[in-house]
Amino acid sequence: MKRKSLILAGLFLLGLTGTVAAQSAHDVVFDYVAFAVMRVYDAGTDVTIDIDSGVITTPGESGAGATADGDITKYLQYTSFTSGTAVAISATRGALPTGVTALSVDPTVCSTGAGTHGSEAAGGYIAIPTGSSTNIITGIGSAYTGIGATDGAAMVYRATFDLASLLWAEDGSSVTVTYSIAGY
Repeated sequence: MKRKSLILAGLFLLGLTGTVAAQSAHDVVFDYVAFAVMRVYDAGTDVTIDIDSGVITTPGESGAGATADGDITKYLQYTSFTSGTAVAISATRGALPTGVTALSVDPTVCSTGAGTHGSEAAGGYIAIPTGSSTNIITGIGSAYTGIGATDGAAMVYRATFDLASLLWAEDGSSVTVTYSIAGY
């Protein structure tokens, strides 16, 4: 009886060995979570817009509608992982200093990185509103812009002003521009 048990146990172990050596498979399921992240490259450096005698060309002008461009281009760098092209970047701003009637940005979508970087929401300068936001780049799909100093969407700023409404020249007034990325 003991011998039969040993033989049966041996056959059982041989059977297990055969099962362990056989192939086995399972599926790996990938769950995709859409996301998007963005930054202003070198955000600690201010953009300066000089309102000076170079923007008034005729003596006696009020300066109404005169414009001055910023001295520094900022770059929006972003990564988007999505199944469509509904991602957009929007902008809003705080209150403008007295005499500044509008702040606009002219975005140029990048050619660095890879993917569907989107397109400018409008041709040329887009007025940045206060209290609400406006899209400046739309149609972003899965893409990345790169992280170098000049990678990303170039943002050139312009201010429109009216000297007649300036009570005095005030150096160093500023406004914060806030960018958001959404739609993923």
